[in-house]
Amino acid sequence: MQNILINIAIIFVAIINLLLNVNNVYVIYFALIVACFELYLWAKNEKNKRKINWAHPVPVFVLGYCIVYYQLPYCYLNGYDLPLYSSKVLFYPQNISYCIMLSIIGLASFFLGEEMSINLRYKNKIRVKKNEKNYSIRLENFKKIVLIFVSIFFLLYIRSIGINSYFGFDYGSNLLIEKGLSRYFYFAYSLMLYLLILIELARVIDLPNKSFLKYIENWDKLILFVTVVTLVPFLLSGDRGAYLQPLALIFVPYFLVVKPLNVFGASIIIFTLSMVLAIVGDTRGRDSASLYEAISSRLESATTPAEWPTMELASSFGTFNIATGEFPEKYPYNNGMNTFYSVMGLFPFSSYFTEIERINKENDYVLSSGLFFTNILTEGTFASGAGTSSLADIYMDYGPYGIPVILFMWGLFMGWICEKAIKDLTPVFVFLYAYYSYYGIYVNRSSFAFGFNNVLWVIVLFLIIDKFYLSQYVLKSE
Repeated sequence: MQNILINIAIIFVAIINLLLNVNNVYVIYFALIVACFELYLWAKNEKNKRKINWAHPVPVFVLGYCIVYYQLPYCYLNGYDLPLYSSKVLFYPQNISYCIMLSIIGLASFFLGEEMSINLRYKNKIRVKKNEKNYSIRLENFKKIVLIFVSIFFLLYIRSIGINSYFGFDYGSNLLIEKGLSRYFYFAYSLMLYLLILIELARVIDLPNKSFLKYIENWDKLILFVTVVTLVPFLLSGDRGAYLQPLALIFVPYFLVVKPLNVFGASIIIFTLSMVLAIVGDTRGRDSASLYEAISSRLESATTPAEWPTMELASSFGTFNIATGEFPEKYPYNNGMNTFYSVMGLFPFSSYFTEIERINKENDYVLSSGLFFTNILTEGTFASGAGTSSLADIYMDYGPYGIPVILFMWGLFMGWICEKAIKDLTPVFVFLYAYYSYYGIYVNRSSFAFGFNNVLWVIVLFLIIDKFYLSQYVLKSE
C-alpha cells in the first residue's frame, strides 16, 4: 500500500510540473531520481519475497525507458554536441520538459500497475506429469518436423529478399514500404523457431540444472546448432533483434530456474550488450561502417555521453518529441486507429482484406507511427527506418491521457507474467518471462503491440500441440 501511495504522489508532482512548464536540465535530474527510486522500491519488494534476480522484465524495461526518454534530453539540455542524426530528431525542443513529465507519469503508472498486480491473489498451480511412455518419442518426432519448417522458411525468406541485397546492408530501405512475401516468410521462420525453442524449453526446465554448463548440456544440440546457424546472416547484416531475441529465450530461463543474476553480472551484460547493439547497428548504419571501424569508433567515444553506445536507442526520444508537436496541432488524435493497425498485424495477410494500407498512405502514414515518423525524418524518401517509441505510439492515438492508462495496464501485464513464471515455472510463462526480459528494453523504441504477434501465435500453437499431441502436463490448484 505504501508503494502505491508513493507512485500516486509522484504522478501528482509531475502534473504540477507540467502546469508550471519548467524547461531546463533540472527536470532530467528529477526524472532520473524518480527512476532510481522506483527501481529501489522494486528491488526492496523483491528482496522481501525472494532473492533478487536482475534478469527480470521490470528492471530491463526501466533501463530501456530511461535511455529512450532521458538520455537525449539530458545531453541536449546540458549542451553536449549531439550526433547528426540525434540532433535532427528534436523538432520541438520547447516540448522537451512536457515529454519528460509525461514519461515520469508513465513510469509511475507502470510501477503502480506492477505493484497492484503483485498484490493480487493468484491460485498457484502445480504441474502433474502424466505417465506417458511414448512422450519422448512424440517430442522428438515433432521437434524434427518443426526443425524442417524452420529451415524451409529461413531459406524462403533469404531467397525472397535476395542474398546480395541482404548482405549488402541495404535491405531495410528496400523493404520498408513494400515487403511482399518476404515479411510473411520471416514471420513464419521466426514463429517456427520460437515454437521450437518453447517446446525444448518445456523439457529442459524439468531436468536437473545445477550449473550453467549443465543447463546448456541439457539442450538439444541440433536445436542450438540450427538456431545459431540461421541467425548468423542476421548478425552479419546488422539486424540486431532477429538474433538477440532467440538467444534470450535460450539463456534467460537459466537465471530463472537455476541461479538468479546479481547486479554485478547484470552490469557486465548490459555494458556488453549495449556495445554489441551499437557496433552491429553501425555496420548497417547510414555510412555502412565496417565492423572494425564501428568497434574503434565506439571505444573512442565511451567518455562522451552524447556518443555512448546507447545513443542509437536514445534517438527514439525524437519520435515522442515530434508526436507532441504534431498532435493535435497538425493532425487529430487517431482515437485508437494506430492501435487497430498494430492489432491487424496479428493476422497474416490482413492488410490485403482492409482499406487501411491505402488510407494510411494517402494521409501521411498517420495510422502507422513507424511509417509516420520515417516519412517526416527522411522527408518522404524512406531511405532508412526511423521507428517509433512506446509513448509516441500512445500519444498519437489517445493524447497525454492515454499514457498513464496504458502504462498502468502494461505494469499489470508484466507483474502477472513475472509472478506466474516465478511461482509456477510453467513453460508458457517462463517463455514469456524470457521474451520480455529482452524485449522489455526494445519495447520502449517501438509499439507495445509490436512483436506480440509472434509470441501470441507461438503460445497458441504450443498449447494446441501440448493439449492434443504431446499431453505432458496437467495443471492442478494447490
